Amino acid sequence: MSYDIKVPFNVIVKSVGTSNGAIELKGSHGDTEISTSNGTIDVEDSKGDIDASTSNGTIKIKDVTGYVSARTSNGSIRVERTTGVVVLETSNGTIETDVRGVGENGLRVRTSNGAIELKIDPALDIDLEAKNSNGKITVKDLEVVVQEISKTSLRGRLGEGGKKVSCRTSNGAIELSSLN
Repeated sequence: MSYDIKVPFNVIVKSVGTSNGAIELKGSHGDTEISTSNGTIDVEDSKGDIDASTSNGTIKIKDVTGYVSARTSNGSIRVERTTGVVVLETSNGTIETDVRGVGENGLRVRTSNGAIELKIDPALDIDLEAKNSNGKITVKDLEVVVQEISKTSLRGRLGEGGKKVSCRTSNGAIELSSLN
């Protein structure tokens, strides 16, 4: 069984939730919390902050004017073309995101058994921290001032430095590259 719910343009959707099913949200306005279990979450063309959580499902978020937080287990996370990202966490899945801005307290990216790929706006002033157990850390086309580097960690800054962008994984590579 599935439901297709349509609301008028000026209605703010504060919360959407289900169990054992997928959620697709398009064209919403206002800050929205989305939660499900055993299902995917797909958000597109929305205005307002998005806080999405699921288990046993992937999360895809794109074209959001607002900040994004996303958490899942046994699924991947992909975030594209948003104002910024705050928290992205999964286990047994990859994380791919554009970083055009970060939350008030920076950005936290965590996974196990999966790779992390961050495409970062090179104009940002941020502090970078990347750590993993089994995998490479690669920086491509970004002018990062490296402060500390080892086989499994990197610490540095982009631009003047500032809010912290922290990435951690075990059993996966971390790639930091330019958004442009």
